[in-house]
Amino acid sequence: SRFRKLRILEMYSSLNGRYPCLFNFPLLQQLKIHLSHYIKFDLEMLAGLPLLKELFCHDNPFLTGNIKVSEKFIPPLNGTYPCLFNF
Repeated sequence: SRFRKLRILEMYSSLNGRYPCLFNFPLLQQLKIHLSHYIKFDLEMLAGLPLLKELFCHDNPFLTGNIKVSEKFIPPLNGTYPCLFNF
């Protein structure tokens, strides 16, 4: 990819299938995929985005996998976080 220093990627497209190239931006901090109903990817692919802070992928039935959330990255909230660890 020629955009190795890309930090924000926001897409508005009806993509269909797998796109491993989306997860090859080592400096990417924000990934937003709108109209993502048919993009297939596993959350473990996010390992290719070590600096990712924000992921937005609305209404995607093909999103699979598990994600580990470190408590040090969760903002202070009143109450407990069980909903964050059970999805």
